[in-house]
Amino acid sequence: SLEPRIITEEFVGRLKKLHKVCPHFHLSLQSGCEETLKRMNRHYTPEEYYEKCKLLRAAFENPAITTDVIVGFRERRMKNLIRHVSFLRKCIFMRCIFSAIPEEKEQELTRWKIRSQKRQRRSEAVYFRHLSHR
Repeated sequence: SLEPRIITEEFVGRLKKLHKVCPHFHLSLQSGCEETLKRMNRHYTPEEYYEKCKLLRAAFENPAITTDVIVGFRERRMKNLIRHVSFLRKCIFMRCIFSAIPEEKEQELTRWKIRSQKRQRRSEAVYFRHLSHR
């Protein structure tokens, strides 16, 4: 699973140069609603996420883009849910994995995500070092 922020023109360019790349990209979305993403402490907007999908589609022929979606994370307003569903349709994912979050788990999840983001940055550095030695 890749953090959407890692998908840059440079990243995609480096991937394209590798001969053994399966163009299957799992980008965690969580929500297609900007308001909900902010509450989840995500550091991207739906439009930024969509741009990442477009980068991958421009670079690879028919890439398989899959995602994770969390349902029930304070999306009590109908307009947020409508934005979320509209965004999912716009992205045209090959597969979506849906998970429901009980309300009492939201704060625990937010704290875990902050720790997880730090681990993700470290793993990305190791991943690129590994690829450059192949």
